[in-house]
Amino acid sequence: MRPPRSMRAGLDDDRIIFKKLISKLKQAKYTIVYIDECSFNSSALPLYTWMKRGELPSKIIRDGFHRYNAIAAQWHDYVYFELKEEMSTEVYFAEFIRKVYKELKNTISKSQLSKRTVVVFDNARIHKTERVRQTIKDYDLIVFTIPPYSPEMNRIEHTFGKLKKAISCRNLSGKNFLHVIKEEIARL
Repeated sequence: MRPPRSMRAGLDDDRIIFKKLISKLKQAKYTIVYIDECSFNSSALPLYTWMKRGELPSKIIRDGFHRYNAIAAQWHDYVYFELKEEMSTEVYFAEFIRKVYKELKNTISKSQLSKRTVVVFDNARIHKTERVRQTIKDYDLIVFTIPPYSPEMNRIEHTFGKLKKAISCRNLSGKNFLHVIKEEIARL
């Protein structure tokens, strides 16, 4: 969805500033953790995701209606996924941040985590609640949100795109949709 023309100039400025900020953080060797949610619906043709302009969506052979939601975090080449049937809520998102923090403790050094880690997510309503703010404060995290209408700036969106494309290329007839999703996540 594109914003109205009157908003685009300001958004372009925001995108430029955000790109420069992320670039400087990478140069300074910060760990940047990208977090977002997506859904997988077996009856949708195709599985919708953010795609580069001009790229055609894949088609799937469907078998009934199955819907799963994923929440994922990505830093460096590490991706942490959780799948569930329910939609994400502020409670679940706050708990996911806690789990990501524990994963970070296991994958990066303590000094890197405490002084050189930034979390990036979009402006979804569940990301801005008091509970989520308190969780971020509890773990002393630095958080940036991507500019509106800019999903391409969240690295996890690219991973979701690859995942959905791989799932869309599979024949799902007679297969357990959740199992197929898990197989493709393991291949990432």
